[in-house]
Amino acid sequence: MDGIRFADFEIGEKIGQGGFAEVYRACQHPYMRDVVLKVLRLDLDRDDRAIARFEREAKVIARLEHPHIVPLYHYDVTDDGRAYLVLRYMRGGTLGDLLKSGPLTNLQFERIFKQVASALDYAHSQGVIHRDIKPSNILLDEDGNAYLADFGLARLIEVSIDHSLQAPIIGTPLYASPEQLQDFKLDHRTDLYSLGVVLYHALTGRPPFLPSENGMLALIYHHLHDLPPPPCSINPHLPESMNPVFGQALAKSPDDRQANARQLVSDVLGALGLQRLTQELHRARQRRRRPVALLLAVVTGIVGALLAFMLVANQPVQPAVAAMRATPGLLMGEVGDSRAAQPTSGEIAQAQARSGFIAYLACASDSGGYLEVINTEMLARAREYGLPIRLYNSDRDPILYNAQVEAAWSEGAQAFIVCHLSSATQAQATLEEAFQAGIPVVYLSSSTFEHSVQIEPVSVDTGQALGEIGAEIANREFAGRARVALLYYGSTPTALAIRAAMQAALLEAAPNVEIVADYSIVWENELPAIVEALQTVEFDLVLVLNQRLAAPLADQLAAAGYAPDETAIVGLIADERTRGYLDDDFFVHGGTQIDIPMIGQAAVDAVVKLMGGGVVPQTIRLPALRLPESDLD
Repeated sequence: MDGIRFADFEIGEKIGQGGFAEVYRACQHPYMRDVVLKVLRLDLDRDDRAIARFEREAKVIARLEHPHIVPLYHYDVTDDGRAYLVLRYMRGGTLGDLLKSGPLTNLQFERIFKQVASALDYAHSQGVIHRDIKPSNILLDEDGNAYLADFGLARLIEVSIDHSLQAPIIGTPLYASPEQLQDFKLDHRTDLYSLGVVLYHALTGRPPFLPSENGMLALIYHHLHDLPPPPCSINPHLPESMNPVFGQALAKSPDDRQANARQLVSDVLGALGLQRLTQELHRARQRRRRPVALLLAVVTGIVGALLAFMLVANQPVQPAVAAMRATPGLLMGEVGDSRAAQPTSGEIAQAQARSGFIAYLACASDSGGYLEVINTEMLARAREYGLPIRLYNSDRDPILYNAQVEAAWSEGAQAFIVCHLSSATQAQATLEEAFQAGIPVVYLSSSTFEHSVQIEPVSVDTGQALGEIGAEIANREFAGRARVALLYYGSTPTALAIRAAMQAALLEAAPNVEIVADYSIVWENELPAIVEALQTVEFDLVLVLNQRLAAPLADQLAAAGYAPDETAIVGLIADERTRGYLDDDFFVHGGTQIDIPMIGQAAVDAVVKLMGGGVVPQTIRLPALRLPESDLD
């Protein structure tokens, strides 16, 4: 690495090396973030077509947005033609490291490969093939969650090599598919074969085919012509029912393999007997429903008889109907503030008398960030009321999220507080059923199904306040003629209404600004692609209507070479990091404060009030806290 400059990166120790790349741990300035810097062994010097191919493929990888794919933060080519990638640094090692101590436990296997399958199927749905699935490309975090790495790296190498020379095998022969070893045209099924080899390795402690004294030629022959040894012949603890699963997964013809990664992993889990756990959870939930259904039938019969009697007696029936109000008690379509969600002492006592617990379905956990503050406040509030609460963290994995909702209900949850994860559609159906069974559901956002309480920390009022602050900065710092980019959270009707309020307030107070870009963005890993798109337009001011992204956007703009005294961000001030950037004028020049602790407090208040038989407005709107003028100077 001597003599090679990588802008904004301080190179640390070398942590890996392969046939086409050297891997270093690095520190990214100016915000001191540990990253992985992967220097590809591609000579792109003065070859414009090769550089263009590299950049085209890197853009595809950067746009992959999945919680179990290692995000690509940055890519570039040095002055002397060295291509490099910058990725998130994962602190838990690799699956390869874990397998050095032998086969995985069933629990490890299920957790890791459900996450890997979810990531792989997502990439395939985006038209991206990995081409090099192997244990060293499955990285782990400190909690044991799995992440697929090096997506598209094999493709980057493939499109960048000199094709006038004999093409090398792209991928790792131990895990490569027959069609890959024969240089045939590839589709997503090559990844399914490689995943099958990794699954086999994880269960038996070794890949199905190994090099012999004849070296790689023998290994390639095995992949092309031989059946894998029965897994139980290597690991006698495995059932014989595993054999046909791997016979299909490692079929020589792609047409004979499972349809997708999820199906492959599901088949293996079924052969292991792990699917029985999910079935038991479902049966337990059904057992919980039957008494509720029976009770509802009895109550319905009693109410029917009572109504018939009242009609015959010519008595008013409305009081009896009101007394039979089903829980949870929502004031449908009504909006209130946090005071409307506060439970009375009687409601708290009634909630305490209920068996079970409050289940909090978190989307993720960010150490030191606003999600951690919400989690902490929620747990503290539940303890204050003397009620048990359990935290389920899916880390944005929709498969795990769905399973956790099912598990919480089966384990006796009496109420749900939910972070909305739009891709977890099965969970939405389950929560709808829970509501119909009388179990309160409270969401931490407005992106929910109809029957639930919605905590609304960001509202039309917030959008209007943010637009007004943006106009003040446009008028003061850019003579009223700022070129403005809008970033906003999601594309739900509520999100679009908030964005419209922000734009209207901006244009009303600063009519000469020009809106040059407009992007919907949910997660931080979408930022690199958006910053890249912003580099194609001229802009001075960015309005960020997303509580996660003001500070990460500042970091990305700094990395892209923008100056904090020439480019302004106006955003939601939701954590200490963003507040520090505002105080230091590091890109963040103004914003609207969000009362993050109140989100957790209001959610627990609302769910306890419902558990205690109270009624709550469907929307609990938190105030938009405009920062003092002194903070905006």
